[in-house]
Amino acid sequence: MTVNVDMEPPDDAIIDAARMNVVQAIRFATKEVAVQQVSPEVRALLLAWIFHNVGDIHQPLHSTALFSTQLSPEGDRGGNSVRTRQAGNLHALWDNFPGRSDSYRDASNKALMFVADADHSTLGKEAAALLDARAWAHESLALAKSAAYDDEVLGALRRMESASGGVEQIELSEAYLRSGGHLAETRLIQARYRLGAVSKLCS
Repeated sequence: MTVNVDMEPPDDAIIDAARMNVVQAIRFATKEVAVQQVSPEVRALLLAWIFHNVGDIHQPLHSTALFSTQLSPEGDRGGNSVRTRQAGNLHALWDNFPGRSDSYRDASNKALMFVADADHSTLGKEAAALLDARAWAHESLALAKSAAYDDEVLGALRRMESASGGVEQIELSEAYLRSGGHLAETRLIQARYRLGAVSKLCS
């Protein structure tokens, strides 16, 4: 299986998400959106792409895939193939850690709460000093290894691999859920401040 790990957008890049990984997409969109000749319609699409991908790249499981001879020889698609009792699969669990509500009011209130918190504000401002998508991806990869695919998850997967019985649901501990929730909140704050900084550069 071929995995795209390039960090530079291809020379003939166009607005085609299927051809680029998240780092390439962010770097392509932030460069193109600053071109004066870009139409308002294309600019709106590029900005939407930036907003979506800056959030995605901060979710640790968007940075990697786990390969296993028996369970996921083609890769687990960032935890999508790792079944969990709590959220269907590991990727969905991490997506849902910040909250599952689709309400704009809920999201707005949570954002205002983060901004008002001095510790969160300090964390965010420090994060906004680093605006390199490659560095964000490396951060998420490190967190995927240390937290998302921690010993608890890897131990369960190794037992399944040894038993050759296929993928079974993992019931994750409260300690894993608490730690993951705290880490997801940290990444959410970092993403929010970095997106704000990137948006200013695009205006």
